[in-house]
Amino acid sequence: MNDPRRAALRAPDVAWPTVFLALLVPLAWLATLVLGASGRMPLPAAVALASALAYLTFTPLHDATHRAVVRRRWLNDLLGRIAGIPLLAPFPAFRVMHLDHHKHVNEEEADPDLWSGSGPSLLLPLRWATQDLHYYARFFRERERFSRAEQVEIVALVGAQVLLGLAAVASGKGLLFLLLVLLPARLATAALAFAFDYLPHRPHRIPAREDRFRATHILRGRWLTLPLMAQNYHLVHHLYPAVPFYGYGKVWHLYREDLLAQGAREVPLWGRELAEPEPEATPALAT
Repeated sequence: MNDPRRAALRAPDVAWPTVFLALLVPLAWLATLVLGASGRMPLPAAVALASALAYLTFTPLHDATHRAVVRRRWLNDLLGRIAGIPLLAPFPAFRVMHLDHHKHVNEEEADPDLWSGSGPSLLLPLRWATQDLHYYARFFRERERFSRAEQVEIVALVGAQVLLGLAAVASGKGLLFLLLVLLPARLATAALAFAFDYLPHRPHRIPAREDRFRATHILRGRWLTLPLMAQNYHLVHHLYPAVPFYGYGKVWHLYREDLLAQGAREVPLWGRELAEPEPEATPALAT
C-alpha cells in the first residue's frame, strides 16, 4: 500500500506547475518588454509587471538547482537557464551558490546567503538589492571551483548583458533598457533576498550543522504561500530539497508533529526577533 507521507517526499518525474512557470513567465516577461518599449503598455505598468515576473521566475530557477523540475538532467537544466533570463542570472553560478547555502546554512563566510542577514539593520535593504552581486564577487574569487565550460558560460552571459546594454545606449534606448530590464531585475533580487534569504533564516544564529531543524523555520500563516511562492515552508525545503515548491505545504501538514518534536519552529511574519533556543538532544527524523 502506498504511504501518502512517503509519497509526498518523492520528486515527480515532471513537476508540471514548475515547468509551466519556467516557460510561461519568461515569455510573459519578454512580451512585457516589447509592449513597454513600444508604448503599447504604460511604462510604469511595464516596469511593475516585469519586476513581478522576474520575482516569479526565481521559483523554477531555484527548483532546477535541485533537479526538482524534470528528472532528465539536460531538460531540467535547460528550464533553469530559461527561468534565469528575467533575473539576468547565469544558471551555473546560481546553482553552485545556492547549494553552498544548503551545505553551510548560517555559517560565517561559507554561506553566501548570509549576506542578506548580516550587518546593520539600516543597511539590510542595500544588501538584499545586491545579493546577486555578492554571488558574482564570490564567483570571481572562487572561479577555480567551476568547470571550464561553466566559467565560459557565466562570463559569456555577463558579457552579453553588457553588450546589450551598450547597444541599447548606442541606439538611444538606454533608458528603456535601464527601466525595463535592469531595474526589474534589481527590484526582484531585493524582494527575493528579503523573502527567501532573510525572513526564513532570521536571526541567522543557528548553523544547520548544529541543528538542521532550527537553522530555518516555518512562517505562520497560509496566506503567505502565494506571495512567498511557498517559501513560508522554508524548513521543508531544506529538509527535503527534491520536493517541488508546490508540495512544501502538504509535506509540512503531514509531518508537522514529527518536525515540531525535533525542534522545528513556527514563527510569526513580524514581531520580536527570534531568540536562540537551547538545543535538545533528539533523534534524527527518518526520511
